[in-house]
Amino acid sequence: MDVVEKKDVVEKLSRIEVLMRRYAAFRFKNSAIHVDPHKGQGRVLSILKMQPEIAQKQLGYLLGMRNQSLGELLTKLEKNGYIERYPSNEDRRAMMVKLTPAGTEAADEITETHDDSEIVDCLSEKEQDQLCEYLDRMISVLEERVALIESNEHNFDSSRERGFNDLFPDFFDQAHARFHERDRSFGKEGRRRK
Repeated sequence: MDVVEKKDVVEKLSRIEVLMRRYAAFRFKNSAIHVDPHKGQGRVLSILKMQPEIAQKQLGYLLGMRNQSLGELLTKLEKNGYIERYPSNEDRRAMMVKLTPAGTEAADEITETHDDSEIVDCLSEKEQDQLCEYLDRMISVLEERVALIESNEHNFDSSRERGFNDLFPDFFDQAHARFHERDRSFGKEGRRRK
């Protein structure tokens, strides 16, 4: 048997990713709901199908999205009638996200029409198990590396902020004082006092 080089394995994984996206795109085109269950609105609906009511902050964490990006995505889903948002009973500042009946139907359709599991039918059950074990190991390594990179970026941002404060220790205090001084120079009507 030929020895496979590491770069060949990575190239094949990349090729599979590209082909799966193209295959999914063709399938999504022909469905009533043009939503990829692995991206954007489809991911949100897929998670809400498993847990129909969740805090927006938790949803953002699960999706690995920033609040602003998630907010835009949820607004689209809300306009389509798939979700509702409302303040939490425990903490009125926190928002809850709830799947509507229309959202449940959409999530069900996505699950039914976008099942790509048949692409592994060319493998025996034993081969599928082995592939899952291999992929799990690779995923674990990648998750560790990404976590380390994210941690280092956070540390870099913090050290950069500390460096700024070291160079300009009074900058924010002075800016704050100037802002309030300027604020006092205006009257209630917004005109300068004389």
